[in-house]
Amino acid sequence: MKNIFLRSLLIVFLTFFSHSAYAVKAYPGPIRVTQPDGSIITIRRHGDEFLNWTTSGDRLVKQGPDGFYYLAEFSVQGNVIATGTRVKTGLQQQDATTITPPAVAVERARWLREKFAGYFSTRSDVSRLHQNLLPEVKGPSSSIAKGEKRFLVILVQFSDLSFVTTSPKEAFFNLLNQDGYAANGATGSVRDYFYENSTGAFDPLFDVIGPVTLSKEVSYYGANNNKGENIFERAREMVVEAVRLADSNPGVDFSQYDNDQDGFIDNVFIYFAGHNEAEGGPDHTIWPHAWTTYDKSINVDGVRTNSYACTSELKGASGTAMAGIGTYCHEFGHVIGLPDFYDTDGKENGEARGLGPFSLMSGGNYNNAGRTPPYLTTVERILLGWRSNEIIAFDAEGDYSLDPVSRNNAFAVATSNDDEFFIYEYRQKTGWDKNVPRSGLLIFHIDMSDNMIGGKTAAQRWRNWDGINNYASHQCCDLIEAVFPESAISFNDQVPFPGQTNNTFFTDTSSPSARDHAGNSIGVYLADIADLSTHATFTVMMSSSLVITGTVTDNNGDPVKEATVTLTHQAAEPTSPAAISSGMAVVASGKIMAMPPKTTGTIDVITTDENGFYYFKAGTKEGTYIITSEKSGYYPAKKEINASRPGTVVVDLTLTRIEEVLLDGILKKHGPWEGYGVGYGSPGGTIYGAVGFSAQELAPYQGKMINSMSFLINGTTASEVGVFVCFGNECAFSGILTNPSFEVMMNVDLSQLGIAIPSGLDAKFGYYVKDSDNGYPLATDNGPMVPMGGYAGNSIESLTATWKEENDIDVNIQISAIVGDEDNLLYSLGYYIISYDPKEYRTGDLFTLKLNDSPSVPDIERPLAVQWYFNDQEHNTGDVITLTAGNHTIRAILTFKNYTQTIVQEIHVGTSQ
Repeated sequence: MKNIFLRSLLIVFLTFFSHSAYAVKAYPGPIRVTQPDGSIITIRRHGDEFLNWTTSGDRLVKQGPDGFYYLAEFSVQGNVIATGTRVKTGLQQQDATTITPPAVAVERARWLREKFAGYFSTRSDVSRLHQNLLPEVKGPSSSIAKGEKRFLVILVQFSDLSFVTTSPKEAFFNLLNQDGYAANGATGSVRDYFYENSTGAFDPLFDVIGPVTLSKEVSYYGANNNKGENIFERAREMVVEAVRLADSNPGVDFSQYDNDQDGFIDNVFIYFAGHNEAEGGPDHTIWPHAWTTYDKSINVDGVRTNSYACTSELKGASGTAMAGIGTYCHEFGHVIGLPDFYDTDGKENGEARGLGPFSLMSGGNYNNAGRTPPYLTTVERILLGWRSNEIIAFDAEGDYSLDPVSRNNAFAVATSNDDEFFIYEYRQKTGWDKNVPRSGLLIFHIDMSDNMIGGKTAAQRWRNWDGINNYASHQCCDLIEAVFPESAISFNDQVPFPGQTNNTFFTDTSSPSARDHAGNSIGVYLADIADLSTHATFTVMMSSSLVITGTVTDNNGDPVKEATVTLTHQAAEPTSPAAISSGMAVVASGKIMAMPPKTTGTIDVITTDENGFYYFKAGTKEGTYIITSEKSGYYPAKKEINASRPGTVVVDLTLTRIEEVLLDGILKKHGPWEGYGVGYGSPGGTIYGAVGFSAQELAPYQGKMINSMSFLINGTTASEVGVFVCFGNECAFSGILTNPSFEVMMNVDLSQLGIAIPSGLDAKFGYYVKDSDNGYPLATDNGPMVPMGGYAGNSIESLTATWKEENDIDVNIQISAIVGDEDNLLYSLGYYIISYDPKEYRTGDLFTLKLNDSPSVPDIERPLAVQWYFNDQEHNTGDVITLTAGNHTIRAILTFKNYTQTIVQEIHVGTSQ
């Protein structure tokens, strides 16, 4: 059988180091709570730590300071406000049962998630999940989720609330570490869970300290602010105070908990006394979550605090039953590198089911009242490096059987869209899966491609842990339920195949169907799916045809008719056996060279119709299909696809009019692109390329603003792409692109940077590419080279002589720049930014909070309200701030009629001289 390898993820977005907070999903079932007068009502929690609300009888409710629940409503600011009407037993369900938080609340939660995204996600080996028939790429060698590792757990009680569990230190040590732990109906300890799921690759030991008693009451650390948000700062105070108290215990050495030797404690886990808010505890209790101590970090025994997670001593909303291991395993899953797979924004983008009880990182932490979380999915095992990312692919029609995921068994099918694929695994109701709703075949539709979801690519959502399953219509880790549509599911036992509805087919015509997110057939179909209780069986049918279709448009999205579209085939290049056996990526470097002619064969040439549409039908074969579109007056466009995958692939091409880039004045030296390039000759490495302009050439443009750069990159992927603009020996700008394109002319907007062309200096406009899959990523024309027409090297500093002078390469790089007058450019285009003087600020300087709003510019929608934040604190006391030394973040949330917009500006303030 063939194997599908899950290859390295390209990093195609602006990256920065930040700190993430991830919380457990609210308990999914009804919760009975007793009010102060003894009456019993039923509530439901919704959301997570960033955005949560409570309902009773499907009406919005809020707990008041007196402990009673009251009917509530959302304010215009998105806050949950209690009314004066107390909730009584038997509250009648209202007619409209859908409660959706207002956009301002969702935007605030989204900003919080984005602000704190990045820290725990760096522990995921997301690169292992990308599919391609390529050598395996090794994961991080310093993973804290492999081998024997020690982790710190502190038991914390409050000035007004102590542990009720007898001998809590012993009880929690057993829950965490004891082999075969069975207290309170448990089916194993936390160590048992992770050791078995990693098949012995991860053997954690949890050291338990405490209880320690904090200085304040539980309501202080668990308080919500006036927006209904949990105050993370208070939880961080809890952690830091607990660490200080634990440090006073003799024999505690915090340095042993820095397993990866990076100078930080890998994680401090807090078990706090009492109940938690996610399971129905009072509003003033703490919602279980994972975060970092951030600016409250302290040093103990030569290491600093950083990552932490927490959950409660007791389960449920009341009573004295000790918690199960489920929520601990979920929060610890974040610590070692697993994202959430539930819908973290509620109904804002449609309510997605996520992975439900079949995943620890969705709702499975609540299985068997939190005592028996499910086996990790194939995806989760790969992310942690506990399973080889080499998955068996169906290579022939016939009958197949599939053993349980607990034995690391799975099949995979690649689609014709790179980095979009399907994973098939079997779940047996035994062991950690004893309490999943039903045994059967699970089918996962994984999208880590350049497909856009809510303004971001699927790849970005995975890399940043940014709402992977937030969009109901396009979940990036979608569990394909045996019932279609998803909204028709009444019970979770309808999810597996064949399931409660006995759905035995997964084909291009079944419901649900075997199609990618573009609606194209994947070419591999399952029939006669059977659950034999110990394994699944099914029959595989395959298609051998590959349909390539799409539309050719211009930059405005208008169809380009009578464009020539050529389909050529390029044979697969031989792969180095040494590279396969070692699993190491090739690192290219050394001499710069021009691309040699490629051996290709033309399959067909057609012309687009009046709608810009084209259509090819070709057979599958090893190698690459190249689709090229050309028309007089346009720059050509080209894309490549894998030729060996059956099904249908949509390849849309964009042609840029040559005359369009002459509107504001253009700086360019290249001719038409005909598929040529410059590079090291083999994939990988980092290469910089630039075009140069002399001071004399730039004299007519002195004082003009650089509005944009256009360039073209050979290849299909890279781990990072960035651009730079340099004058003389200094660079005016360099930055990483958030969503680069390949083999199509790409335009990068630089207008908001305010870069003006100076007098008397040469200029270089360029870009760099890291880890390209193409040996010649710097696209060029076919020559001859004009003065300063091309530079290449391994850094900006190395771009001192042209490639003709150094390497006798006689071509011009495909880079141009558009220049023009400023004249309120940003605001007239509808861009709001924080007005900012890019000077060197000093302590005592004044900073005025204002936007680039120009009353002279008509027909621009102004915000209805602007809320300013300084260092994440609301600022409502005037527009002028006196600056202090350090780094500061200024944020404005703009509320418009139908949406909100968040703008952030960071400044550094030095000390007074």
